[in-house]
Amino acid sequence: MSAAQYAYTAVDKTGIKRRGVTRATSEADAYRRLAAQGLVPVTLKPQLPGFFTASVSPKQIAEFTFQFSVLASARIPLGDGLRSIAEQEKPGKLRTVIETVADRIEAGDNIAAALGEHSDVFGETFVATIRAAEQSGNLSKALEYLAEMLDRQEELRQNVKSALMYPMIIIGVLSLAVTFLIGFVVPRFAKIFASRGVELPLLTQVMVGIGNFMQAWWWALLLGAIVSLFVARGLLVRPGVRRGLDLAAHRIPFVRDILIATGVSRFARVFGLCLSSGLNLLDSLELAGRSSGRAMLIDDIRTVATQVRSGGRIAAVMESCRYLPPFARRMIASGDEAAELPRMCAVIARQFERDAAVRSKRLSTVIEPVLVVVVAAIVLVVALAVFLPMWSSMGMMGS
Repeated sequence: MSAAQYAYTAVDKTGIKRRGVTRATSEADAYRRLAAQGLVPVTLKPQLPGFFTASVSPKQIAEFTFQFSVLASARIPLGDGLRSIAEQEKPGKLRTVIETVADRIEAGDNIAAALGEHSDVFGETFVATIRAAEQSGNLSKALEYLAEMLDRQEELRQNVKSALMYPMIIIGVLSLAVTFLIGFVVPRFAKIFASRGVELPLLTQVMVGIGNFMQAWWWALLLGAIVSLFVARGLLVRPGVRRGLDLAAHRIPFVRDILIATGVSRFARVFGLCLSSGLNLLDSLELAGRSSGRAMLIDDIRTVATQVRSGGRIAAVMESCRYLPPFARRMIASGDEAAELPRMCAVIARQFERDAAVRSKRLSTVIEPVLVVVVAAIVLVVALAVFLPMWSSMGMMGS
């Protein structure tokens, strides 16, 4: 049976009221888990996933990880330290999760087990890294690496987003402008021309038909857009759909280069982080591959892991990973031979993070002139739909 989330209000042994979220296979299991933590449940409600469910942003996780690393370095009791972090957070999901993790740690659970209850928030890489670091006694250093990795990933995400922001704004404004012109302006001009007995050209008739349809069925179009959002959100959760979209996106020029650069940088960051935290080579490979988010790289890394498991050296078998560019493969091979894989992974990550930022800006410069041409074409079509009957009317008056 799959685990679900339950929001609870409970009282601890000192009589202090606690609120939080726990994962359990059933309501009875949730009661047992809370009792094991020394909590007496007052209310317990299942949390149903919905479209407007509050989420935790990567930026919030990065900030929390940095605070957590400082806490671990200072050797402050983790339960007290986590509560102080929670007090600084705004009321929301992350604050509730941190308080719940603090409760679990104070009840005797290790950090990885407490965080593992919320793997949907922190992610598989985060939990696995903490688990390996706890076992190797290297928690403080691992948290520092995690904080740096998440910070750089957030910086890369923001660079890509800012590079694509201008084209997205243009597309949004253009869509609203075209909707207004076709839905309201063209039909009004058409009525004026029709009242004067002017025969409307085919282009104007098509535009008027689209405008009338939008006016009559605007509610259906709006409802269809909302339903499409819900359907798309449901489909994107399915691994098969996400894999298909990823493979399709890799066929688009310019976009493919950005996807490869971001996927390789993420793989290298996570691979180096896992190795530095004490995770073994095979687990590090498989976890880094899944963390890349790229279907083809995940397949290649599975093949590499199988070959390593059969006795192959990573320096040799990495050549079969065709998704990784030659520079990345050579650096990993050099790092393996020199026993400096984590350091080489950091070099690879920095290189491809810069590459992703540069290629994102280049994509923006390519999109901008294309958008100008598209805008000019749409404006021309709408203008012709208005001016063609006007010219016909002027011709009738002249004759």
